[in-house]
Amino acid sequence: MTLQPYDADRLDQLAMRLLDACARVRKIAKLCRDEELEGLSLHDRKVLEWLEKLDDWILRSEGEAARQAHRNQGRRQARASSTQSAK
Repeated sequence: MTLQPYDADRLDQLAMRLLDACARVRKIAKLCRDEELEGLSLHDRKVLEWLEKLDDWILRSEGEAARQAHRNQGRRQARASSTQSAK
């Protein structure tokens, strides 16, 4: 696996892709409801596995973003302190 840089825009694009997929699933649900279908027989093992992996990826990404944000806050505070002490 190769680490890929994700800025805010690229994360938003990923989120929109996920929302689009969710909207499509909701559309299927609406069709089933509107047409009073009893249910669809679907293979779900893989998608449930992918969702679990996605949850894990998001959890790790949240931790990494929080760690980097905390580090940046420390740097800003250190610069502000050094600027104030230089005056």
